[in-house]
Amino acid sequence: MIAKKLTVLYITNMFPYPKSINFGIFVKEQIDCLVENFGITAKTYFINAQEEGNLVYLKSIFKVFRILKKDKEIDIIHIHYGLSALFLLFFRPKKKIFVTFHGSDILKKQGRYIQVIISKYIAKKADKVFILNAEMEEIMKELNVPYEVLPCGVDADFFTVDDTLKEKENSSRLILFTGDPERTVKNYPLFKEVTELVKTKSAFNISLASIHNMTRTQVRDVLNQADCLLMTSISEGSPQVIKEALACNLPIVSVPVGDVDMVIKDIPNCFMSNSYDANELALLTIKAIENNNAPIRAAFLKKGNYENKSVCKRIFENYLTT
Repeated sequence: MIAKKLTVLYITNMFPYPKSINFGIFVKEQIDCLVENFGITAKTYFINAQEEGNLVYLKSIFKVFRILKKDKEIDIIHIHYGLSALFLLFFRPKKKIFVTFHGSDILKKQGRYIQVIISKYIAKKADKVFILNAEMEEIMKELNVPYEVLPCGVDADFFTVDDTLKEKENSSRLILFTGDPERTVKNYPLFKEVTELVKTKSAFNISLASIHNMTRTQVRDVLNQADCLLMTSISEGSPQVIKEALACNLPIVSVPVGDVDMVIKDIPNCFMSNSYDANELALLTIKAIENNNAPIRAAFLKKGNYENKSVCKRIFENYLTT
């Protein structure tokens, strides 16, 4: 007898849409990986609060109820982001339920206190919770809920090294900012302060770029063109851009945030500061851009637990055994 394929309903408020083709792309890539490599049947409900506003979360309560009433094939519900599981405040379907928290939904640092309260209640309704870093782990321990630290993975076949894109001018160095400069949580003022110090303290011709409003190919290309990625964020979960950069052999300099310390541990020419001190970050950045030949990608892949396929294997195993 052929075993029935698992049918999973993914409910998420992060997913690409026409006006923002990279929004939540890592969620889509994870779902695609599970479909392609583990044979699940995926059905996705995207709560598009970006275009429809926060009222869509209330509407989602009724939408999820209708989906489950109509579709009897669904075996598992996997929710990305706390607010996407708002329906659990009102009813708990007789399905296996997994929730992946992504940072601002469960961490107080980003100031979304009501969301944090909701997310903590939702965590208690799930069969298992996936989280991204040690800070989130402490919260789950306090809640006494089943959890696993399982950051989203990176497609290391796509994000790879392309030496033809490197700047040939030896005195030039390109430093990347990790997101939208307008987003307060990304802390662009500190990035700007650090890079101004780098310009005055080093002999390099420094140029800057932000990874924002780019296609996946453009992101990969700029990661290959750059000489350092500098992360200054106030709060993060498990930033995808860090893993994408490492897969492209790009040095990382970061403030102590999210799980970056674990991701870059034992990887050459990657550094985490002790604080948000601009002078310390500038010195680390100069140290990083002075060395263009460290085997960063090889050390990153050797870890074996940040590639999409290995992450999805753990998720699938949880689907089967939880």
